[in-house]
Amino acid sequence: LARQEANGGQFPLNAAASYVTHKYAPGQLPNSALATVTGPANSTQVYREVAPHLQRLVDGAASAGHTLKFNSGYRTTEKQGELYNRLGPDTAAPPGTSEHELGYSVDLGYTDAGYKWLQENAHKYGFEPFAPGLGPDDHEAWHWTFRGIN
Repeated sequence: LARQEANGGQFPLNAAASYVTHKYAPGQLPNSALATVTGPANSTQVYREVAPHLQRLVDGAASAGHTLKFNSGYRTTEKQGELYNRLGPDTAAPPGTSEHELGYSVDLGYTDAGYKWLQENAHKYGFEPFAPGLGPDDHEAWHWTFRGIN
C-alpha cells in the first residue's frame, strides 16, 4: 500500500482514502460526509463511502453467528487528542495521524471465533487488520481499516 503524508502524519492510503484527505482535513469530516452503521450490539459512524462495506461486514459476521461490537469508528481531532492524552503514545496515535480521523477505520470487539471469522473473511468486504498475523488478544488486533475491494 502506498503511504502518503496527510496533515503532518503518515496514513497508509488507497485512492479513495487519499480523496478524503484532499477533500477534508483528518478529524474534520462534516456530518454530511459520515454515515451510521448499525450492528447487532451497537452503532458507529464512518466515512459515508465506507459505511455500506462495513454494514455488509457486520451483517456477514452476524449471518455466520458472530456478533461484532463497535468500540470506535470515526473520531474528531478533539476526540483523538483526548484519547492520546489519556492512553499515551503506546496505545493512541497523536491527533491528526489516526486512520480513525479519516473515517476509514473501526475498532471492533469480538469473541475468539469472531476474530477468526474476521481474519478469514474481512478482506472480502474490503477490510484489513492493523497488521498481518495478529492474534485476537494482540495489541491493535481490534483495529480494522477499509482498503477497498479489488
